Amino acid sequence: MTSERTIILLEGDRVSWRDRNGKAVMATAATLPSGRGALVLDDGVHLFRVQDVAGSKGFKIVQRNTDNTAKIIDDMLKQDFIVVLNVAHSADTPGKRSPDGAFIEYNWSRDVCARIAERLKDYGFGVAVVEQPDRNGLDKAVVAINRLTHKRNALCVSIHVNAAGDGSRWYDATGWSAYTSVGTTKADTAARFLSRAAYGVLSPKGRSIRANSSDGVSNYERDFYVLRKTACPAGLTENFFQDNRDDVAYLLSEEGREDIVRLHVRGIIDYYQWLAKELAGSR
Repeated sequence: MTSERTIILLEGDRVSWRDRNGKAVMATAATLPSGRGALVLDDGVHLFRVQDVAGSKGFKIVQRNTDNTAKIIDDMLKQDFIVVLNVAHSADTPGKRSPDGAFIEYNWSRDVCARIAERLKDYGFGVAVVEQPDRNGLDKAVVAINRLTHKRNALCVSIHVNAAGDGSRWYDATGWSAYTSVGTTKADTAARFLSRAAYGVLSPKGRSIRANSSDGVSNYERDFYVLRKTACPAGLTENFFQDNRDDVAYLLSEEGREDIVRLHVRGIIDYYQWLAKELAGSR
């Protein structure tokens, strides 16, 4: 057990530590519906937030209760986990549309983010959708993201559509891809899960993934502001190309929108499940 990890107590766990006088204390842990933990002691009940015991030296779980462990952990962690969906650009951003003007990246991203948010909320997740107020307001959007995720387990995903040119003509470039900041972070794991989900949804339909690793994962490293300045793990997805006729027709269709929604929901849930195991494992 390391001091950086959060200690999660499950109902029925037997735990021990030493008090200020060096006396060994043994107690049984219980969980409450509010997500708080309770240590049942001889002299009453001491309540604490789950996060409050992180880094408690000498705090030891001596007997783990395995009954309903997965559900208890899932319920407790979901209360402290938030997904932030970042809409691409803003309504007044020039360009960022198909050559014929039928596809506008901001409008499409806003719709897809709303759909992803609704789906994740149905699964019990806390979700926020953040837009930049204008074309020069990305820094304000990042400030909002950081406020929402402060001292919380979180994931930010910025939903975009790629372009091969300046929007003046059509190109043949296509493919789905994911981006993270430079270096190794938890966002790399999120990109891996999003890529796997993309393969599962898109490959059967003949849609390509722009992979850049030997195992087929799409995880390009870029110094994008929204990736570099967010405090929580953040990924950016480029969902095909707005200057490819076939891609635009697909993205504007209900099938295309729903495919993009499904892969993001699946990838985010897979990341959350991995994170839950990371936080709850090896206790």
